[in-house]
This record gives sequence, structure tokens and C-alpha cells, in this order.
Amino acid sequence: MFHYANYKETATNMEIYTTFYDKIDFNELNITGKYRKIIIDKDTKKVEIEKYEELEELNLEFPILYDDKTLFRSINNNTPNGFVICKDMEVIKKIEFVDKFICGEPTIRKIGDSYHLITYYFNIYNNKDSKILILNLNTYDYIDIPIQEEMKIGFHSIFIPKK
Repeated sequence: MFHYANYKETATNMEIYTTFYDKIDFNELNITGKYRKIIIDKDTKKVEIEKYEELEELNLEFPILYDDKTLFRSINNNTPNGFVICKDMEVIKKIEFVDKFICGEPTIRKIGDSYHLITYYFNIYNNKDSKILILNLNTYDYIDIPIQEEMKIGFHSIFIPKK
């Protein structure tokens, strides 16, 4: 487990929402993240890991909590090319781009009354065709801003708000 999405606590339990990697090989970038819930009983100290069939079929990473939802970068055929939005452990939206390779870790910023996802990507057919993607998470409309640099796969990204 690398990144957790959320944490909730009740009188009897602690719940941790997180991505699990059952096996991982950074030498081959063989990364398969599964979104699961850990439940810890405060009295018995018993730990349970809940799996959800629909989520087990997806490869998800980099959870970002916003509003009452969690956004993940999704990977299909070893290509990070989309996002999945969940509310608790239920998928509410899948966003897939057929020609984009999402680089690094996205961020979410609130602009006015809407949340927006901001990330870097390059065209899977031409990694010199690099852009910044700004996606409205209410309407799912997006804009691309060209970057005059060749992008690489990336890991973490940084977005610094200007005041």
C-alpha cells in the first residue's frame, strides 16, 4: 500500500480506503493497483480487507480526495490513459482517453464552484506532443494547453497555486 484515499472512524471501527499492490515490479513498471477498504475493529483488533468486484477489475493509483469523492488515475494495457471517480467504494464515473498518456500525479483545484483536475500528458503516438489537461469534474469538459517540451512518463508532479 502506497497512497491512501480516505479514513473514517466510527465508535467501533476504523476504515482506511486505499490502493493495494499485490505484487509490484518497478523495474518493469508492472504496477497494478486495487482500491480496497481496510476495516479495523477497535475492540477485537481484527482486521478485514474488503474487495469489490468492479474495483478489482480496474488498475487504479494516486487517489485524490475531493468533495465527497475520490479520483484515481487509471491504467489500461500498461498505459495511464484515464481516471476513475468513486464515492466510497462505488464507481460513479470512468474517463478514458484513447490517445493520451497521463504523466505523473494529477492534482485537483477548486475554481469558482467547480473542481478541476490538472495533469500533464503526451500523445501516445508522439511524446513530443505534450500538453497540460484541465478537466472540469462537474461537466467533464476539458481544455488542453500545449507545452513546448518533450514529456516522459513522470512520477509525481507539482502544481503551485499562484496567489
